[in-house]
Amino acid sequence: MSQITLLYVPFPSQEEAKNTIRILLKEKHIACGHILLVQSLYFWQNELCEEPEYPAILKTKTNHVDILKERIRELHSYDIPAIIHWNAGVNNAYWTWMQNEVT
Repeated sequence: MSQITLLYVPFPSQEEAKNTIRILLKEKHIACGHILLVQSLYFWQNELCEEPEYPAILKTKTNHVDILKERIRELHSYDIPAIIHWNAGVNNAYWTWMQNEVT
């Protein structure tokens, strides 16, 4: 089975998530992006924050992760964006499609 990398990256707004995904698609860094809506609770500068966030799940080739993480840091509005990634197995047809989408 072929391997890809998934990245989980929360954004403060749906629009920022969409814009970032559009840029990454046009630049051929990712093959696909999904946007979710979640309620996040966390401490930031000693204050408890509760707010909606829009995590994007991004799909890329495993050897593109470092380049993609750097590009996300350039595009993201957070001072410290969470960029969480893991490898996943995919079917061969999807792998073949992805090879043409990510360069």
